[in-house]
Amino acid sequence: MADFEVPQPKAALRLGFNLTAALLHGLGERRFLIADAIANAAFALQPSRRAVTARNFHLAIPGITRREARRLAATSFRQYARTGMDFLYFHHLPRARLISLVRVHGLEEIRRLQDSGEGAVLVLCHLGAWDAAGSFATAMGVPLTSVMADEGNRTLRDLVIWARAEMGMRVSLASRSARLVLNTLRHGGWLALLADLPGDTPSVEVEF
Repeated sequence: MADFEVPQPKAALRLGFNLTAALLHGLGERRFLIADAIANAAFALQPSRRAVTARNFHLAIPGITRREARRLAATSFRQYARTGMDFLYFHHLPRARLISLVRVHGLEEIRRLQDSGEGAVLVLCHLGAWDAAGSFATAMGVPLTSVMADEGNRTLRDLVIWARAEMGMRVSLASRSARLVLNTLRHGGWLALLADLPGDTPSVEVEF
């Protein structure tokens, strides 16, 4: 559609991204050893962030000890690093290999809606490496359109939007997404809405 333009990060950034992804393809699950090492270093070198994370777990799970809260905080650091590593790993991953890594339930319902020609909205939690789900959806012929917050460094935002476009997903910043979202649904496309923590952009709070 004409209302979607993919940013083009500098050639060096794109080349580095592609080469890193290719390296991780060769490592397979061993990529998590690198992710865990980075996370453990971050956990050790960021005492204030470590303390806040542990305190949040203590508030969310009443009754756990300080040691248990710290252990959960360390685990969350590692899981976050693994999620970031998977963002790179699923970039240009061969289709057959991608499909072999993912289990899906309810694809027949999606196929039924596709056959009807109507647009649809997938409402998901922003939890884990959702790029894996987006890449898999594209591989199965269900290209997704989504929206991301305007927050953060512009260079990094452009790189993320470009990388997801390479995976077959269309991602727009929230500030300029209205036309893209409406046109996607009008043309029978699929929109992925990911519930997340509220940021600086307009949001609607929902309960689970």
